[in-house]
Amino acid sequence: MSNFTKTFKLKQHTPLIHFQHEQVGAGIRATELKPKLDRFLIKEVFNNQFDRYKHLLVGFNGTQSQKDFDGKEAFDYKVKINCQSKKVEEIEKQSTDKWGNTKWNQHPLFFGNMGVEGTEERKCFVWCEGVEIEFFSLKKELLETLSERFAYFIATHNFGTRQTKGFGSFYIDPKDKENHKPFLNVLREDTNAFVFFQRDMEKQQSVYSDIDMIYKLMKGGINFDFKNSSNFIYHKGFIFKYFLNKKIGNEKRLIKEKLFPRALKVPQNDRLEKKYVRAVLGINESVEFKDKENNRNGIVKYTHKEVERFASPIFFKIVGKYVVIIPKSANAILNIDSDFKLSVGNLSEDIKTPDATDFNTEDFLFEFATYFNELASKYFGEDSNYKEYTIEDIDENLMDDYDSNKLRVTVMKQFVHSLECSLTKFKKQ
Repeated sequence: MSNFTKTFKLKQHTPLIHFQHEQVGAGIRATELKPKLDRFLIKEVFNNQFDRYKHLLVGFNGTQSQKDFDGKEAFDYKVKINCQSKKVEEIEKQSTDKWGNTKWNQHPLFFGNMGVEGTEERKCFVWCEGVEIEFFSLKKELLETLSERFAYFIATHNFGTRQTKGFGSFYIDPKDKENHKPFLNVLREDTNAFVFFQRDMEKQQSVYSDIDMIYKLMKGGINFDFKNSSNFIYHKGFIFKYFLNKKIGNEKRLIKEKLFPRALKVPQNDRLEKKYVRAVLGINESVEFKDKENNRNGIVKYTHKEVERFASPIFFKIVGKYVVIIPKSANAILNIDSDFKLSVGNLSEDIKTPDATDFNTEDFLFEFATYFNELASKYFGEDSNYKEYTIEDIDENLMDDYDSNKLRVTVMKQFVHSLECSLTKFKKQ
């Protein structure tokens, strides 16, 4: 190894999702890694202070200002990524129904695998063995910075599609004695706050169901209504509870008040200002609205003249037995001057997102962890009223109409399993 290179060996913990999985280089791509790493260095290492890092940029001649780079600041290093071997898996599993039709069984955290337009190619899971990342630079200071900070970078970033939900997770290989540090120790040193739980290492698939259910409890809510059964479980998305505690109404209530025929509207009597609260956990183009009585139905579209996408600031990182939930900034969606438009058919309403004073991702995550653990105790505690919803008993209790309830039972099992995840909080003192 020369004085101008620094090499890290990585271990992959969750699959990457790729279109071009048959290509030799399918895996972590330098074109994805370097821009992420550059932004990380600017923000986390140099605290957005241009004078501290300008001499490490490509093309800096000693006279340019930050404006001269026009937002295209790139650090002066090259990166090469090698993967010794690769394994490809189908995301959805094929099966045959009782009529002989072939169908694809959806993955709990990856929907709508429509593939590459004009071809039959579908996205697949990619696993890489023996990943090495080599950095080359003539700037010794830059290599020293990478040596010190790359472990934290890789501990707080994933790669590929659906990365906020835990896919594409890598970390320093324990065999890389020179660079490896215990995962949680790295997070505790440099992260202000996070939440984590431990997963069952023998059940790879269950961790994604757990993440799916945890996130549903945060944002969309859980609703189990079984046909031909009196069993009914409903949990409102915690994001609504969080804002209602701050005396802020939400878009769901506004939709019921304004965007349905008069006979189906609810009265405007809660006197709360309505805001698009779910936006702080990521924007959807639309959402299907359906109530228990099946009367208020429709596709509600969310549009904005400038904002098309905002990724969730709730970030899941999986390394070994640990699943960590890291709160990231939601500032990009807070304090937007213009409104979003909610529309159903030819009816529409304007609505603002919350202000920065209304929402803090870290506070939200910690309050949710308390709520989640209390909810779990209601199901599994000594005084539980939900004894019948143990995984072993679900089939017996809810299968009066097997065909119509089968999917609901599967999801119910996933919900109950997720409640076995005890969320532990960490906050730097």
